[in-house]
Amino acid sequence: MPIKEKQDTMGSPALKKRSGRSSGLRRTLLVTLLLMTLIPLIGISIITIWRQYANSRVQIINQLTSVATLKEAQIHSWFDSLSPDLELVVANPRVRANITELIGSQHNEILAAAWRGVILDTLKVALVNEDKFDEIFLIDETGKVIISTNPERDAQDFSDKPFFQEGLRGDFVQAPIFSPLYDEMVVFAAVPLSDGDDQAHGVLAGVAKLETINEIMLERAGLGETGETYLVNADHIILTEPRESPKWKTPVTHTHGADEALRGKNGASLYLNYQDPPNSVVGVYRWLPNLEVALLAEQSQAEAFASTFQNIWGILGATIITIMITIVVVIFVTDYIVAPLIDLTNIAVRATDGDLSQTISIERDDEIGILANAFNTMMAQLNKLIENLEVRVAERTVDLLRANTRLTYEAVEREHAEEDLRKIQQRLIETQEIASLGSWGLNVHTRKLQWSEETFKITGLKIQDAAPSYQDYVTLLHPDDGPLFEAHLEKAVKESLIYEIELRHRQSDGSYNHTLMRARPILLDNKVVKIRGSLLDITKRKQVEKALLQANLELERLTILDDLTQIANRRRFYAYLHQEWKKLTRTRTKLALILCDIDHFKQFNDTYGHLTGDECLYQVAQAINRVIRRPADLAARYGGEEFVILLPDTNKEGAEKIIKAVQTEIKDLAFFKKQPDHFDPVTLSFGISCTVPSTKFTPENLLGAADEALYEAKRRGRNTLATIPLNKPDTP
Repeated sequence: MPIKEKQDTMGSPALKKRSGRSSGLRRTLLVTLLLMTLIPLIGISIITIWRQYANSRVQIINQLTSVATLKEAQIHSWFDSLSPDLELVVANPRVRANITELIGSQHNEILAAAWRGVILDTLKVALVNEDKFDEIFLIDETGKVIISTNPERDAQDFSDKPFFQEGLRGDFVQAPIFSPLYDEMVVFAAVPLSDGDDQAHGVLAGVAKLETINEIMLERAGLGETGETYLVNADHIILTEPRESPKWKTPVTHTHGADEALRGKNGASLYLNYQDPPNSVVGVYRWLPNLEVALLAEQSQAEAFASTFQNIWGILGATIITIMITIVVVIFVTDYIVAPLIDLTNIAVRATDGDLSQTISIERDDEIGILANAFNTMMAQLNKLIENLEVRVAERTVDLLRANTRLTYEAVEREHAEEDLRKIQQRLIETQEIASLGSWGLNVHTRKLQWSEETFKITGLKIQDAAPSYQDYVTLLHPDDGPLFEAHLEKAVKESLIYEIELRHRQSDGSYNHTLMRARPILLDNKVVKIRGSLLDITKRKQVEKALLQANLELERLTILDDLTQIANRRRFYAYLHQEWKKLTRTRTKLALILCDIDHFKQFNDTYGHLTGDECLYQVAQAINRVIRRPADLAARYGGEEFVILLPDTNKEGAEKIIKAVQTEIKDLAFFKKQPDHFDPVTLSFGISCTVPSTKFTPENLLGAADEALYEAKRRGRNTLATIPLNKPDTP
């Protein structure tokens, strides 16, 4: 880049210092650009490789899953066909009749031998035609083989074998098991033999050929060169022929796939197979509950991921080449950006040393060229500003003279404003007097008070030039309010807090008025120097609040009392019942409820009139209320001539004691003794229900049980009690 300089200042210390920093700019820019390009590039490569591997793994597992599903369907088809094939052997009525004759002629050896030859030929023909069994044999109802295609099984006792016991009940195919008799894994199939009366007289059984399962498992379609499928029983023994026979006689496997499948799980994973040495495979495993075996489909990881690893190496190679190209491009771009900035920095340093005639010429159309042109323009403007500085100083002097004239005018205006302020202050005093609102101030350091005229009136003092001392003011306060005032004042000073409190001031007649004090700290250099506030007389408001509170308390009392009986009403009872129910549910404490009713009350009303009836209700209610003495007990009028008694922490016996006390109290009432001799004494019927409250029941359940008990007492003839415990959730 060509650069014009009018003075040579390259040797200045400041220029050398800043030139040394230019290499730091190049290094920072180079590192930044490399990080901005390489980190995303490497990140994208890693994500691409991982997705390539993950997609391949999903594809391989899906393929193995399809193979395993096909194998499972083929095995189930073979397994389910064994019983029907045996049924076909005896489907012919003539064959079934022959078998019946054979079973029934066991006591006649000559006749049995004749039938045995006929049936043996039939079984041998079925053995060849079906080609699914190694041998077929006939078992009588005692479990003894009476004929078999394998003479070694004749007279064999299978009575304790599951396939015989289940075969008597219906078609049955036993899961593969190791048989000591056959010294190998076998699958037994059995069907019952009956003559039409649904009573089994024997069992036709067969030993299935396992070669069919081997053929299914050895079919390698979709498994590549290294894939295989095989079955494993609950003893970890490989039932089908493995791809590579292990070195031990009995092929046993304890791979991850086999272990998971034998736990009843289905899935897929990467693990080591049964070979010696083991090979890493991709495996899909399933548990076949009907056969009680595990089905595994596996393929070598090397074969399965061969194409994937090839693609990954290709991605890595392309990434490395791209990184190398990126580094070269970043170095070139860095030099292209930093070189002109270094030249521009050198010229700027010379300008800071006082040479304002410096210019720079950079022939570029980008932002750096624009910066160079802006620098030259700035230098030209700076020279022009210096040339015009003296002119501007002269102009500024003229402005100052004009400002002085303006200040003189403003001083006159200030005098007028002060006069207006005095008028406003007078109106403020009048406003405070109307609103019974005084103002005050306190110097924090000298503890000197300043009061408005209204503040003197509110505190009951005569208006004077100076407010009382701080200590004298504290003595004016109620003994309980003095410490409160000083505590709030101290907190306001320490924490710069605005506060609002109610205070009582002693008046000249010894009474106290109520005031509301508000205060705000005044700060200077972040320290509280003064407190300013207001004092409002709220004595009348307090009197109104007190009267309102008393009226509310009386109203609340009236809402929970029954007007006639002066005991709790039904609303109060329900609220208290739910309250105690929740509390006793937590503490697991007993609760008793008594519902009582005045016997023949309608007759009493009709005989003596409603006024006497109302007095009767009042006397009974008060008698009940006198009996219950514990604070937690509650008596309430439930409705009409019904009353209810709630007894927390009380069992059935305690409730009965309360009832006896109520009966005695009513019997001794002077009101009832004044009644005519021909009228029977007033009596009550009682219904009791007890429980330990819990979430299984509701308070309404308890009340319903007590109501049912009350009806039972009425039914028994009145003037008695009945109890129904709350012990079922559906109790009404």
